[in-house]
Amino acid sequence: MERTTLRGTSIQTSRLGMGCATLTQHDDPNDAIALLEEALAAGITHFDVAPQYGFGQAEGILGRFLKGKRDRVTVATKFGLMPSAALAKHRGMVSVARRLARRSRVFSALANRILRRTGKRSYDPADARQSLEKSLQELGTDYVDLFLLHDCSPADAARDELRHFLEEEQRRGRIRTYGLATSFEKLGDDAAIYPADYRILQFDDSARAGHVARLGNAQDRAIITYGATRRARSLAAAAQANPERLAGHAAVGHLTDASVVGALLLRLAMDDNPQGVVLFATTRAEHLRANVRFAAQGQTLSAAQRTALVEFARSIPQPA
Repeated sequence: MERTTLRGTSIQTSRLGMGCATLTQHDDPNDAIALLEEALAAGITHFDVAPQYGFGQAEGILGRFLKGKRDRVTVATKFGLMPSAALAKHRGMVSVARRLARRSRVFSALANRILRRTGKRSYDPADARQSLEKSLQELGTDYVDLFLLHDCSPADAARDELRHFLEEEQRRGRIRTYGLATSFEKLGDDAAIYPADYRILQFDDSARAGHVARLGNAQDRAIITYGATRRARSLAAAAQANPERLAGHAAVGHLTDASVVGALLLRLAMDDNPQGVVLFATTRAEHLRANVRFAAQGQTLSAAQRTALVEFARSIPQPA
């Protein structure tokens, strides 16, 4: 597995990172932990989570996995978006929501939108401290490697009292570095709109978008991208339903296989972000293995493969 030192820090980790938003989509948490174990055995050492993920339960599952392994991995968690207080008080409701989310991608997407609207949003230092302490408790650790502002705006990040809190927690050793995890839209193509002490820039990217290339003034900040594999299933389905769309795309092989499409998209994202980390999420061991195979090869896509993959992705309309 390729490794990297996050720019502007001394933190070393794998180039491929595992997103933990889907940990609660397993019927049994032990299955989620088994998948995390397989990821670590394959060389993935970066794990990304947030208090909001999994209806507020993903950090606890990741914490169970981390026991006895903390010095072998890097962990990123976030603050600013918190799970709905109503859900936190009703475990039965959470269980029902989790079951429905496992069985319906439509419901899962709807639930995530509702959680963003009904959960608490705050970048106040007091709430950031409470969030950090709760995350440390859930994760079973006394520090996190990356502490990221979740879905923040430049105004959220620029508050002096918040930056003072983050600097103090870094001095205390409870966080190693801090940054932001937000949409590329809020970056506005220009990293300079966020203070330079936010060493981590985490945002969405895809074969269609090319966000890393568009971002200016990143300087020596570390870049982490996510979302590269989200369209793998829809692209593979479109290829199966419309074989004529494959004309001219032979350079990237079996595009009717979702695991192959996902791995190719991931390799493309790693090529686009050569010194950073690319996140993916999955609940399926076979997809994990396919992703690791492409990442572990350490080979970039050829010009023909790159052109074919980007053109194919752009030829398929975005889902409504």
